[in-house]
Amino acid sequence: LETRPLLVCFRLPAIKERHWAMLRDAVNVQAISHSEPGFKLREMLQLGLAGYKERIDEIVRSALREAQMEVTLGDVARTWAREKLADAPHPGSGVVLARFRKRSAAKLEEHQFEI
Repeated sequence: LETRPLLVCFRLPAIKERHWAMLRDAVNVQAISHSEPGFKLREMLQLGLAGYKERIDEIVRSALREAQMEVTLGDVARTWAREKLADAPHPGSGVVLARFRKRSAAKLEEHQFEI
């Protein structure tokens, strides 16, 4: 029963192949065939996951943070793909600079903080 919450964690959509690799390293096994149709609960239980609970929790928390960052980066990318920038020469040097609207500058600061 101690293992059940750990097993549920690895059904989360945020768990990618890299997280399975981290699990393999954590439990010191060469292969976990999680993507194979024949992969069974029995095989997961035989790994003795309860003894690795803290490390598994770390892996899952990391996966969830990464998933949230992917969402944030997607939002940022979509926002800036639509943004129109103007260019204007700097009055003192003549160097061409990107010019933002005030709303765009505020959005840039917001995105820098989020990332």
